[in-house]
Amino acid sequence: MPKQLIDMKKNKSKAQVAQQRKEKNINYLLNVDSVKDCHKAYHNKYEWTIVQIMRLIGNRKIDSLIEIGCHYGAILMLLKERLHLKDYAGVDLLDQKELKKNYGYEFPFIRMDLNVDDPGRLPKKDLVLMTDVLEHLDNPVSVLRRLQIKKYLLIKIPIEKGVIKNVLMALGLAAGIGPTHPSGHLHGFYLSEGLDLVKRGNLRIIEWFYTFNPLWLNYPNINKGFTLPKKMFYCFDYACRALLPRRMYLALFGGTLLMLCERAK
Repeated sequence: MPKQLIDMKKNKSKAQVAQQRKEKNINYLLNVDSVKDCHKAYHNKYEWTIVQIMRLIGNRKIDSLIEIGCHYGAILMLLKERLHLKDYAGVDLLDQKELKKNYGYEFPFIRMDLNVDDPGRLPKKDLVLMTDVLEHLDNPVSVLRRLQIKKYLLIKIPIEKGVIKNVLMALGLAAGIGPTHPSGHLHGFYLSEGLDLVKRGNLRIIEWFYTFNPLWLNYPNINKGFTLPKKMFYCFDYACRALLPRRMYLALFGGTLLMLCERAK
C-alpha cells in the first residue's frame, strides 16, 4: 500500500478514536452527576456548558434558538450543530464586527443592551438561552418579566455566595459582588435566591439542577504564577469535593445553577 494511503488511514483512525473518546466523555457527563464530572478533560468551558445545557433540554423538541449574551457565539454555534438548527440568533451589547474580526464566527445578530433596551422587542424562539447574564443586569427580574418566550427559557447563573466564599470576601481575599467585581457581576446569589429570581420574573421552573463548577474553571491559572496559599486552597477545594456530602460542599463553596423554565400561566 502506498505510504500516502497508509498515513491517511492512520490519521483517520486517530481522529475516529479521539471522537469516540470525546463522545464517551460527553455521554458519561450526561448520565452521571458526581464529583467526577468536574475533572473530565473539558479544557474549553463552553464544552462543559453545552453538556450541562443538553442535560436539561433532553428530548424536548427545539426548532429555533436565541441566545442572549452570546458574546462571540461559541455556545450558540455549538448548540446549532447539536440541535441541527436553521433558525437561530445571538444577542449582545458588543459590536458584531469586532466579534467577527476577533473570533471569526458569523451568525444572525441583534445588538442590544438589556440594561437600556426593551427585551420584549426580541423575536420569539422555541428556546431563549441566558448563560451567565442575569448577574450582570441592573434589574434582572424586570428583564425576565418582559422577555418574549415561545416555549422555554434556559438560565445558567453562578451561585457565588457560600459560607467559605463569604468569609473570604469579608477578609478581602476574594472579590466582592458589585461594580468593582472583576467580571462585572452586579449581583451574587445563594441557591434559594437564584430559584426565587425566576419565580419573581413570572416564570415556572420545569426542571433544574445545581452542580459543581469544574475545578479548572475555578482555578484556570493553577500552574501559571499561582502562589502557594492559592495552590493549598485549590487542594483543599478538591479534597472537600471528594469527601463532603454534595449539599454541604455546595453550601460552603457555591456552584452553578441551571434552570429550564416556561412562562407562568
